[in-house]
Amino acid sequence: RPTRSPPRLSLVTSPMLALPDAVVGWLRPYQIRGKGRLLDHLVPATGERDASIFGFRTRLGISDLIQRGIYLGTYEPHETWIVRRVLRDGATMIDVGANVGYFSLLASRLVGAAGRVLAVEPSPYAGPCLERTVAANGIRNVTVRRVALGAEPGTASLYLPADRWHNHTPTMVEGAGDSVPVEIPVTRLDDLVDEVGWTGAIDLIKIDVEGYEPRVLRGADRLLARTRAILVEICGPWLGKADSSPATFARQLGDQGFVPDPGLPERPDPLAD
Repeated sequence: RPTRSPPRLSLVTSPMLALPDAVVGWLRPYQIRGKGRLLDHLVPATGERDASIFGFRTRLGISDLIQRGIYLGTYEPHETWIVRRVLRDGATMIDVGANVGYFSLLASRLVGAAGRVLAVEPSPYAGPCLERTVAANGIRNVTVRRVALGAEPGTASLYLPADRWHNHTPTMVEGAGDSVPVEIPVTRLDDLVDEVGWTGAIDLIKIDVEGYEPRVLRGADRLLARTRAILVEICGPWLGKADSSPATFARQLGDQGFVPDPGLPERPDPLAD
């Protein structure tokens, strides 16, 4: 008795499934009001996506708040505006709290082959992501160091936020709520720069370490004497948990020779150009 063969199944991928990613990729470099709200509805809440960020290929987890913003092209537009105006070909930047490397990649593109970028990220998740991106793209002007920075060398706890928050922003500050501590090495920024052999002026230090900024700068006295500009997060709640405050931190910055740049608006409009 003849039998019927089972039907063959073919997987057909519709070009329409790739359309949202194509739209996001096309709009990513442009600052358009309302872009985030528009694109957020086109992109799934979870998963991973390949993306070109400042011309470098990287893979981003779109459930994470930071990486989703990078993927959509909506991550920290004001700070991006400032970095673009400070860095030029041949410049030197230190990215403290580099996370998956958004500002390190931006700096790499801006400073060119003659420039240098030192990316510092202790997170056991974000650090390897950044290292993979640098290696996969053959980026030669970025040095990655997976270490924390503080006022004194040693070891300390890095508090990793729970996955349910979808916001990978580790902190060295105790009392971070629902977080998981991991033990990590700590060094001083002065010592780290000596280790990598950097001499000469530093054009920009960017620091975003969730309240630990004052202690990072206490370990950088020698370096700050040859640093031209600092882009630093000043967050009252985080500084309060670290036994500091915006006013206290501002005084510390002043004592170390830094004042607000009168040539930059407090919240620059990236759409003004």
